[in-house]
Amino acid sequence: MDTGVTGYRGKSGDRNPAVGENPVTGIRRPIKKLQRENRLDDIVDGNMKTYDVKEVGTVIQVALLCTQSSPEDRPTMAEVVRLLQGVDLAERWAEWEQLEDVRSREFSLVSHQFAWAEESTHDQVAIQLSEAR
Repeated sequence: MDTGVTGYRGKSGDRNPAVGENPVTGIRRPIKKLQRENRLDDIVDGNMKTYDVKEVGTVIQVALLCTQSSPEDRPTMAEVVRLLQGVDLAERWAEWEQLEDVRSREFSLVSHQFAWAEESTHDQVAIQLSEAR
């Protein structure tokens, strides 16, 4: 993982994650975007003149599975070996994509609710609702 992060940062010029952002998440997001857009040339080290596109795609998918936020969701080393061999990778990837979609929608909903709560508390005047008892 560290080698991949270092390699990506060196190639992309992205030296530091955003303030307060998890460094792994900060790297995973742009890699995932490039992977979805099938822009492997922007991920692979420029010094590699040729590479097997299928192998690189497999390695990127496995790396993304290994950098999930929750350690419980990450594959074990034995699973990593099987995934790199292509065993169950399609199924595991589809599960992860679905989980990421659900988490993204939940985060968006929570962020929206938080923004609403924050906006509604600005400049509020305290009012007395009832007499003291």
